[in-house]
Amino acid sequence: MKIQLSIKFFAIATAIALANCFSPIAAQATSTTLTLTSSANPSTYGANATLTATVTPSSATGTVIFYAYGYTFATVSLSGGVATYTAPTTTLGSTPITAAYLGSGGYTPSTNNLTVVVNPAPITIASGVTANNKVWDGTTTATLSANTVTFNGVLSGDAANVALSPISSLSTNLVINTLVNFSGANGANPSPGGLTVGQDGNFYGTTVSGGTSSLGTAFRVTTNGTLTTLTNFASFDPNGSQPLSGLTLGQDGNFYGTTSTRGLVHNTGVIYKLTTNGLLSIVYSSPGYPSIDYAQGNLALSPDGSFYGTSAFGGTNYGLGAVYRVTTNGTFTIIYNFNTSTGINPYSGLVFNTNDNCFYGTTTTNGPGGYGTVFRIATNGTFTLLANFINTNGSYPNSTLVLGPHGSLYGTTTYGGSNNVGTVFQVTTNGTLTTLVGFNTNNGANPQGALTFGPDGYLYGTTYSGGSYGAGTVFKVTTNGILTTLVNFSSNGSGPNYVYVGTNGNVNGTTFTGGTGGSGTVFGLNTNIITAS
Repeated sequence: MKIQLSIKFFAIATAIALANCFSPIAAQATSTTLTLTSSANPSTYGANATLTATVTPSSATGTVIFYAYGYTFATVSLSGGVATYTAPTTTLGSTPITAAYLGSGGYTPSTNNLTVVVNPAPITIASGVTANNKVWDGTTTATLSANTVTFNGVLSGDAANVALSPISSLSTNLVINTLVNFSGANGANPSPGGLTVGQDGNFYGTTVSGGTSSLGTAFRVTTNGTLTTLTNFASFDPNGSQPLSGLTLGQDGNFYGTTSTRGLVHNTGVIYKLTTNGLLSIVYSSPGYPSIDYAQGNLALSPDGSFYGTSAFGGTNYGLGAVYRVTTNGTFTIIYNFNTSTGINPYSGLVFNTNDNCFYGTTTTNGPGGYGTVFRIATNGTFTLLANFINTNGSYPNSTLVLGPHGSLYGTTTYGGSNNVGTVFQVTTNGTLTTLVGFNTNNGANPQGALTFGPDGYLYGTTYSGGSYGAGTVFKVTTNGILTTLVNFSSNGSGPNYVYVGTNGNVNGTTFTGGTGGSGTVFGLNTNIITAS
């Protein structure tokens, strides 16, 4: 059933001017309005739904972006004033979707919002799945023991009895499918930023080293593991080398990233654009001090098409770090310089919050607590310190935050917590910090990659070390802190980075080292395979 949400809408220029964190955008000649509808609202988990953005007047041309929780998931060109996007519905509950017309050819930008509701779909437990030494075979009864159990559907074929017991973590036995083994010549040590999905459905990423000059590559890999090297970074290459960040998909369908060293004139890195066929070009090359030195976090896409990023050792305060803005045509502006009282050395990237039009991030050290901070920053550089780490609640937050469905943000610290090997935390936009998980080495240690929400509502992440074999883990965790270790790495890879969770429940990611080539891997695993003990 097609339901159109009636929401009063404003042109982007007006909406952004009223928001906390954006400055007004100059009006264009012809005003536009945008209507956003869904073909199925509410819909059922996994079913296809089509979002339709209609811009009036229909003569308007240009691009519409669709995004949720600060992440752009589709960029579509207008045709007759209409842009549509069809995909399976994969996030249970209510999700606020925004469609933004960017304006073009004398037409003003405009925007509208729609809350999409996705209800659980019926599920059938396959024969032969085991739990607590019982077998679901269509005739027997299985008992599940867990602190929190949620059935997002209807069990059929067997009865399922649930026994609650005070446990804080579970473990499973999923199978890791190694898609690519890096060996040096084809790249080595995939970047901490992990994989990005392109508009063609393939994965794109970078390696810090390896390739023809041993200074890194950018690559494409298909879901069945076919690897294509798109570019090889080289020594003193004007395009830079050793990309520590992953790739960010721009509104133009190209990828944007940063290198850590060897710019055109100075050894301070560059911001580059990469096409899907491997054409690399410089967007911005630092002229020297203040530099964009050691820009490790992935760039964050703003609704206006520009990018915001962090430089761990850049800026004007003696290399303590900075936040910058860069446009696709290379206009570069440092909007904030860190100091010891606000926290220093931001290794992580930024996340855009559509609720207040601000960016959120972390610094790895210093600040009032001495062990890093969480901050909010407006596009004009207005800075707000939100939370402080004091080691007992975590230290050295090294990964990009993720925005949750109810407005809170989630992240990890590499160290600190109850066992000093890292934490998972939640922080509200008013600065209330809650430790959800304290790792203990057995269930993982030293998380470095960012968290991501899966279609089942769980947060997915990795630990760089620890686990059964000391080589790291992939885990999922509820927003109230119930941790499940999904896999333990061993000879099949070591030091997993950020993972991407697809709409089908598949998890894909990279490991920094290990595998048959010793230089890292691309891997996949299917979280829909249920084997518990």
